[in-house]
Amino acid sequence: MWWLRSTIMLVYVLAAAYAPPVAAQVRSIVRYNAIGCQDWNVYKTIIQYPIFTDREVFNRAFTSGLFNGECTLFAIGETVDTVVSSFTSIKLRRLGSTAAYWTALETVMPPK
Repeated sequence: MWWLRSTIMLVYVLAAAYAPPVAAQVRSIVRYNAIGCQDWNVYKTIIQYPIFTDREVFNRAFTSGLFNGECTLFAIGETVDTVVSSFTSIKLRRLGSTAAYWTALETVMPPK
């Protein structure tokens, strides 16, 4: 039975290695003071604080995320690459960086 698992694992590895590359979608940041976090759950939690009108907790949570490297602040005009996109949020990577951050879909200009 171990050979079956090994064969399946080998197929997955080879499929991933020979998969055609996905075309990158380079976009620009268009939202002032757009925040992003590497972990979706952290991002979702932080953006819910202003909804409940608790700015102090939002400031503390976001500042903590900035200091530990979990979150970032995007600047208008910054060039980013799309990693993953959903209906309400998008995961972006700065060009030249390996770190990717979840942020609101409205943060970036739609692709042309």
